[in-house]
Amino acid sequence: LLQKRAALTALAALARPPSSAAGLRASARNLAGTLYSSAQWAKLAAYERRVLRAVDAAVAVSEQDARALRRLAPEVRLAIAPNGVDTAHFSRPGLAALTSGGPTLVFSGTLDYRPNLDALAWFVAEVLPRIRAARPDVRLVAVGKRPAPELRQMAARGELVLTGEVADARPFIAGADVYVVPMRIGGGIRLKLLEALSLEAPTVSTSLGAEGVEGLRHAEHCLLADTPAAFAEAVLRLLDDREYARRLGAAGRSLVRARYDWSAIVPRLEALYSDLAGA
Repeated sequence: LLQKRAALTALAALARPPSSAAGLRASARNLAGTLYSSAQWAKLAAYERRVLRAVDAAVAVSEQDARALRRLAPEVRLAIAPNGVDTAHFSRPGLAALTSGGPTLVFSGTLDYRPNLDALAWFVAEVLPRIRAARPDVRLVAVGKRPAPELRQMAARGELVLTGEVADARPFIAGADVYVVPMRIGGGIRLKLLEALSLEAPTVSTSLGAEGVEGLRHAEHCLLADTPAAFAEAVLRLLDDREYARRLGAAGRSLVRARYDWSAIVPRLEALYSDLAGA
C-alpha cells in the first residue's frame, strides 16, 4: 500500500514516555527526579510537536495518548491502534510455568528503565512490607535485563530476586501467584499488563499501569489499587483466594483475545495506510 505513494510519511506514536508532553507524571521520590523529568519533558515536547507537524498522520496507542498529541498539534490527523499481543504465543497451554515453593509475586521489564525502577522502588519500600507482615514467605521476582544498582542493593538485602536477562519471560509470568504492575509514571498501554493477562496471570495494577486498556474492569479482569495499603490488600486477596485468582486470570485473557490480539488491531492500521496511500 505504501509503495503507491512514495512521498507518504507517517508517524507511529507507539507509547507516551514518562517525560513526554503527552502527560508528564514526574516522580515525587525526590526533587532531582522531578527536575530531570521536567527538563526531558521540554525537550521531547518540542521534538514531538515538530514531528507531528511534518507527517501525514500519527497513530496513538490509546485515546489518552491521542488527546495529549492533539494538544501538541491540533491539526494532525490521528488514528488509534493499541499495542497488540500475539495471544497464541502468550498462552498457558504447552508452557512450563516456573513455580517456587512459596507464594511468588512477579514483575517484568527492562530494569534500568526509569518508570520500572520507580515502580519497584515504591513497591519494595511501601507495599511489600505490608504483604510480608501477613505472609512472610512471599517472594518478589523481578524478571528483566540490566537491573539498576538500586535493585541490586535490594536483592542483596533479600527484598527481591533478580533473574537477569532471560530468553523467555513467559514461564516466570505464567508461574506468578500474582503479577504486579505498580507503575506510577509513564504512559501508553503497558505491554507487560497485556502479556500477563494473556497468560492468565492474576494481576494487581495501579490505575496508571492499566491506563488506556479498553474494556478492562476492576475486580473482573484484574485488581486496581493506587495506595500502598490498597495494593497490599489486593495482592493478599489473590494469594488467599486462589479460585477467584484463577477466574480473574481467565477473564483477563478473554479480554486481551477479544480486543488486543493482532488480528483485531491490524485491520485498523491497514485501513489508515490504505486511505493515506489513496489520498
